Amino acid sequence: MLIGNAVNLLILTVGGRGGNPPIRGRTSNGATTDADPLAQGMILTAIVISMGLAAFVLALAYRSYRLTTVEEVGNDPEDTRVSQRSSAQEEEVIPVADPHRDTDAPDELDALPGFEGSK
Repeated sequence: MLIGNAVNLLILTVGGRGGNPPIRGRTSNGATTDADPLAQGMILTAIVISMGLAAFVLALAYRSYRLTTVEEVGNDPEDTRVSQRSSAQEEEVIPVADPHRDTDAPDELDALPGFEGSK
């Protein structure tokens, strides 16, 4: 971050002396030359990029911290009881027949007027 600020100051210094605003017909402080807008634009772009990069690095650091730290979770009595049950004590699951028929024939709602659908 510090090096980025130093480079921004270097670009501003290399950009030349200050002068009139880079808008045709505008003058300020009696300057005879125009200011270089390219240096100012480059510095503004560098500031935006460095702030975005800093936010990205902070997000990565926070995510890494969250993934590497271990949270202390207490034992849940219900979870312990369920995990200790034997397979003989487990409830037998009986499949329930589907009360709705699944046919390829059209239903009564799909029937044409004057005809019956499948019932």
